[in-house]
Parts: sequence; structure tokens; C-alpha cells
Amino acid sequence: MQAKLALDLFAKHAPNFQGRLSYHDFAARIWPRHDLTNIWSIGKKTAAKLNLLGINSVGDLAHTDPHWLKHEFGVAGTHLYALAWGIDRTDLSVRLTPKNPSWSSSQVMPKDLSRQKDIEQGIIKVANDVIDRLSRHHQKAGRIRLGIGYANGVTDKNGRTSYSHEITIEPTAERKLLTDHLLGIFHQAWSGAAVRNISIALSRLSDANTQQISLF
Repeated sequence: MQAKLALDLFAKHAPNFQGRLSYHDFAARIWPRHDLTNIWSIGKKTAAKLNLLGINSVGDLAHTDPHWLKHEFGVAGTHLYALAWGIDRTDLSVRLTPKNPSWSSSQVMPKDLSRQKDIEQGIIKVANDVIDRLSRHHQKAGRIRLGIGYANGVTDKNGRTSYSHEITIEPTAERKLLTDHLLGIFHQAWSGAAVRNISIALSRLSDANTQQISLF
């Protein structure tokens, strides 16, 4: 969890794209933060409820009674309290079988991308990485998702700092078809904002050697 916070809050904005965070400096670097939605796993609705309850920073959250948090948020309250102290209780020895397996990749670009051609090339680069894994496992995908994160401090015309959209397609493993679909999603949603992060996911996986026969 600390690695995720270090990536989101520090690495993306560092000249060498490296971020470090430890229990030793966690409180000094994370507790003063007031924009709770910048903290991994805290969404807008949760942040709004925390604010209504008088919790306006990560430090406030860390010094709130955990039993009261559990009363207000259920089991998620204990997670929020642990998060504020930099604690992740995930048992890495437990093997999880995803209900909806997918192949995905997310990359922070070396610099902000403002030109459409540069963003398209970034999408193609990330797409090739995901499609390569799809091909190695002899699978095809029936659903694709594109996520775009804007440059630091940039929002689009809707006030968003990022967006994601997914569509269902005829299952395919063809690189050009998948890439064209992803570029189509981008062209439809992009409003001209500079881009720094690109994520792509391919899901609804099936065996590439099987063929679905139409009833008609």
C-alpha cells in the first residue's frame, strides 16, 4: 500500500520517476494531506462523508477512534484507519482467483503528452504490451477499457483529472482491431487536456482457438 501511495503522490512528479515512503516518514509526508481523494482507495463519496464528519486530512483520520469509524463505515472503517497509519493487512500468501480475469497495464509517461499524435503513440505502446500477453496465452478479448490520467493540475471540461471508458466488442485477438477500438475510445472522449498516465485492460477472455457460431 505504501508503494502505491509513493507512486501516486511522489513518483509521478519526481524528475527520476521514483518515490520513496516508509513507516519512518509516513506521518510527516502523508498526514498533512487534505485532498483525501488523492489517497489510494478513498473515493469522492467516502471523502465527502469523512469531511462531513469533520475529518479533513489523513492526520485527522489517523487520530479518529477506529471503533467509531467502523460504526460509521462498517468494515471499510477499519481499512480507512489502517490506511491512515500506512498499514496494509493484505495476506500476500492467499492466492485469489479473479471472477473476471483480465490483462491490463498502466504506465506513467516520461513527460506530459499534449499532442494528439504523441498520446496515440502512447496508447499503442501500452496496448502492444497488453495484447502481447493476450497472444502468449492464446486468448481473445470481448471487452476493452481505456483509462486516461491527465497531467498534474490539469482537468478536462468536465472538471475531471482522469477518465476511463470500456466497451464490449466481438471477441478478437487481432492487434489492429483492438488498437483501433482503443484509439476510438480516446478520440471520442479526449477534450485536449495534457495526458500523463495511460491504462488499458482487456477482459471477457476466451480461448482464441474457439469460434462462436451465430444462430442465424
